[in-house]
Amino acid sequence: MIRGSSDQAGTQFVRSEAARVRISPWMPRIRSLECAHMNEDRPILRPAARVLVIDEQSRLLLFRLNTGDRDVWIVPGGTVEPGETPEQTASRKLWEETGIEHIDLSPCVWTRRHIVAWGGKTYEQDERFYVARTPTEEITLDNIGAEELVLLREWRWWTVEEIERSDALFAPRKLAKILPAILATDYPDEPIVLDS
Repeated sequence: MIRGSSDQAGTQFVRSEAARVRISPWMPRIRSLECAHMNEDRPILRPAARVLVIDEQSRLLLFRLNTGDRDVWIVPGGTVEPGETPEQTASRKLWEETGIEHIDLSPCVWTRRHIVAWGGKTYEQDERFYVARTPTEEITLDNIGAEELVLLREWRWWTVEEIERSDALFAPRKLAKILPAILATDYPDEPIVLDS
């Protein structure tokens, strides 16, 4: 037998003999994620937004994260939450991870889809990249989540020449090759699809 109820926010609860299931307003997305998770061979689709933060000296802000088996340098960003646009996510993550707020974002300049392991699960991360130019090089990690802070090893501002000379791992991998156009504010008319 199945019975239902709802709370003040309109979230429905369905009770069956086997389990209580929460049906939220964004259930189609959640159902697709759950279905993907139930099939262990398929990664869970995870939309994300990232921000290429560039200072007045044409340096890019990068975070070095430990992913378990290696360190990788990435730009700020993260998962698109239900009800958010990728642009809203980019602004939120920029504030959470740097303290920078009230700054204009470019249109999306790059997209990238890749497989990533996180928290014991495998995700197919669908990323959109935006550019934010900042007059300051000072950031704060005061707003970053504890889960992310554990992975963060360091942060720093990089010139494109330093990235070219480094043997570190960057994401996207071809960052040194594709960054100069962004630094020159030569943004594409349509987002460039990156292969890794």
